[in-house]
Formats: sequence, structure tokens, C-alpha cells
Amino acid sequence: MNSKEYVEWELAEQKKQEQWCEQQLTGLPEGKLKLVTAKGKRYYSRFENGKYVYIGNKDKVSIEDLQKRRFCETMLKNIQSNQKLMTDFLRRYRTIDPLEVMASLPKTYQSEAICRLPTVYDYEKWEREPYDRSDMMPERLTHKTLKGDLVRSKSEAIIANLLYDRKIPYHYEENLILGNKLIAPDFKIAVHTENRFKLLEHCGMISDAVYREKFKQRLEQYILSGYMPWRDVFFTFDDVDGNIDTKAILLMIENYFF
Repeated sequence: MNSKEYVEWELAEQKKQEQWCEQQLTGLPEGKLKLVTAKGKRYYSRFENGKYVYIGNKDKVSIEDLQKRRFCETMLKNIQSNQKLMTDFLRRYRTIDPLEVMASLPKTYQSEAICRLPTVYDYEKWEREPYDRSDMMPERLTHKTLKGDLVRSKSEAIIANLLYDRKIPYHYEENLILGNKLIAPDFKIAVHTENRFKLLEHCGMISDAVYREKFKQRLEQYILSGYMPWRDVFFTFDDVDGNIDTKAILLMIENYFF
């Protein structure tokens, strides 16, 4: 996930929080509180008609409502300030994707050779660097790959080993913002010949109806977010008996990921 994708995700999340705060405020009373502590006990006064009126500590409903109002008001103030900053960041953000930078230049300066120089994007270094990896259900990471990653199934281990054996850099389950959701595709793969990344999802429980429905939803998410199947995101499958066609997967890797 690059900085732009993270800010887009964070902005969407804060808009949800903004809506929640606004909904809460509609049912909360107006007013302010004043607190005095004596012998370890708290005593409150409420600001009414230009002065503070003592309410002690018995009227917990009024006290908590006013505390909640101040909390929501402060949250809203912070969120709205953050939204301005994030919106400005997204408006001013400039891509550092090599292909996009090259495409923005006048044709006189466009050169595919320069764009593909290792010094522009070092994919081997990218593979070695720490990344934002999913931390969901770590107890299911039980299969070790040749690279040393722990993955969730034997089929994923086979795919990882095919990539590793052919020196194709990849990240396993790197977090990605898709629309306004955080997901973790099985593999994010660096494709040298195209100087970009592609995603690969392995579908291992296609015989399960619930799993198939989730797969259809994920596929729709990808398409609506601009990730086209067999261009940006690829899929491999176990068959209904749980078997994998290694030869077919290898053929796909050689055709689309070298």
C-alpha cells in the first residue's frame, strides 16, 4: 500500500466516523459541565441560563450525555481538520510510478529503456523490504515456502515456490485498499517486463457455497476498483476435490508474470 492508497482509505474511514458523531449529536442535550473533586469524589455543575447549576454526581444520565456531546464535538473538529489535510494531500500528490511519470513527459523525452532501468525501481530490493502484511488469523499460517514465508495452504506454498524458483519477486498477503475496504491479496507480484505489479488470488475452497459467494463479491470489488481480471488480477483454483493443476499455473506464470 503506497501513501496515496493509505490516505484514501483513512479518509473513507474518517468519513464514517464523522457520520457516526453527527448522528450521536442529534439526540444529545446542549450544555457544558464543570467539575469539582472533593475527597476523591466528583461533583458536577451544568451551565444553564448564563450560570453553572449544581447537579452533584447523581444525575448520571445528564452528565454522561454532556460528556458524550463534548467527546463527539471534539472528534468532529479533529476529523474535519484531518479531512482538509488529507484532501489537500490527495490533490497535491504526484505519482512516482515509473510508467506514469514517463507517460506524463513530452514524447521527446519518453524512453522505455530509461523507465525500465533497475535504478528506477529495484524489485529485488522491494521484495526484501518490510511491508504492510496482513495479520489476520496467523494461526492458519502453517505451510513454509522456499523463501521462508508461512502461507495458509499447500496450494499457496506451491505457487510461492514456483515464483521463488523463477526469481519472480512477490509479497504474500500485502494489505491493499480496495474501494473503502482493506483486503490482502494472496500474492502481489512484480513483473519486470511490464514494470508494474500484478495480483494473484488462489481460490482453494471453490466447492463451498459460502466461499464461492465471497469470491464473487471479491471479484466485483476488483472490477469496480479498476482491477481487470487477466490484466491486473489473476486467479488460480483448486478443483472441487481440492486438487491443484501445477502445470497450468506454471504456464500462467510464464505467460503473465515474467
